[in-house]
Amino acid sequence: KKIKHSFVLMAILFCLCGLLILLFPYNSLIAIGIIIGITVLVTGIIQIVRLLISDQRGGEFAASIVSSVFTIICSIVIMIFSKSIMPYLPMILGLFIIIDGAFKIDTSLCAKSYRLKSWFLLFLIAGFTIFCGFLCVRIKVSITNVGLISSLVGLAIFMCGFQNIFAPIYMGKIEARAKEEI
Repeated sequence: KKIKHSFVLMAILFCLCGLLILLFPYNSLIAIGIIIGITVLVTGIIQIVRLLISDQRGGEFAASIVSSVFTIICSIVIMIFSKSIMPYLPMILGLFIIIDGAFKIDTSLCAKSYRLKSWFLLFLIAGFTIFCGFLCVRIKVSITNVGLISSLVGLAIFMCGFQNIFAPIYMGKIEARAKEEI
């Protein structure tokens, strides 16, 4: 349950970050970089705390710790060098969002295989999130489209958080059904 709560907390942080960017799209892209950096930093810290309080150990634990430390380092780099990496930030975020969406598509299809109701809802949300990620990857950053880029990035981050609010619900049900079959 603690892991599920921390996962939902991270998802809510992403939703809030996306909403902030959507509500204030014309603010400096540097400020957006700092907001994203702080959100990713908090996410990395939550991941490490979640791992340390869990009973999980071994290779997967070590890989998760390394991933969490990498997340924290990336967030610090984003905050410090936000001005110089800003032209690449939508593409980097877009790739992250596409990968995360692909995992949620997999979760939805797994939920379908266990005949869980509303699996299609997660599938649609993940599909739209992936679409937003592709748009972030494809958009060219220029001074004339700052508002559009900011809005698109905000929407993509919001959708990434939104899909991650639903994923733990399905994962718990999938695990329960898998145990029933054993």
